[in-house]
Amino acid sequence: MSLKLIALDLDGTTLNSKHQISEKTLSTIRRLSKRGIVVMIATGRSIISTVDYALQLDLSTPVPVSVFNGSVGFMVTGKSMESVERKELLYSNPIPIPMCRELINFASKYNWVVQYYNAETGEVSCCPKSDGHIELLKKYEELTGKRQTYLESFDQILESYGSAKLIILSPDCDDLISKAKEELTQGSWHFFKGSDYFCEFLHANMSKGEGLKSMTKKLGISLDQVVAFGDGNNDKEFIEYAGLGVAMKNACELPKSVANEITQFTNDEDGVAHHLEQLESQGRFKAGPQE
Repeated sequence: MSLKLIALDLDGTTLNSKHQISEKTLSTIRRLSKRGIVVMIATGRSIISTVDYALQLDLSTPVPVSVFNGSVGFMVTGKSMESVERKELLYSNPIPIPMCRELINFASKYNWVVQYYNAETGEVSCCPKSDGHIELLKKYEELTGKRQTYLESFDQILESYGSAKLIILSPDCDDLISKAKEELTQGSWHFFKGSDYFCEFLHANMSKGEGLKSMTKKLGISLDQVVAFGDGNNDKEFIEYAGLGVAMKNACELPKSVANEITQFTNDEDGVAHHLEQLESQGRFKAGPQE
């Protein structure tokens, strides 16, 4: 079946190590978009830290954006960084408040620090209790460029909304994962190691793959018509569910283990662009009505 949608992870995939989209990648994406191929962004980031990249693509059509590892979907309209974008909420699946309380209590038991994400605004709230907590939060902020709101207690937001995702920061994530498997409500959580110092937690039925399912349903495109690119552990289901799942050369072993193909080049070598050109030369892309 011909491919009609390109689904792109950002960090480590479409973005290089300077968190930029190269001119080669941009020109390749724009050329395929002009042919009628839908271009989608799928990321663990919030909408606030993603929308600029959607606008930077400078496409003539709206860009579907799945954020918070599939928990929330938007359609972003705008042709340039200078334009006034419009963000249309397509779906939202936040973690229920009782589950949020469970994870916060779990983290408190072991003196770990939690990040709590507002699905629609992207605001990140946390309640650091030590210099060690603040050090980890600053490390995360430097990695993502995402500022955080410090609170005395989560009580003031827990009654208002569930979190799009929750992150626990800890100096020993292997120990964190082990304890989470033993102590959290079985069957309720989907969690994975984001790095050596933080783990991400979602509702059990939510992942970037489930976000891709929700988005393609909204767009009326079959999963068989999707090519998805990713590099991280959170991209496993995303790559697995796509008709053509592609792991980056620089990807972790988990996404590579489920991928149909692996790029010949890394994210710093325009790996996505080169692979899209290869697929294009093979005649894999076709615009028009769903087959």
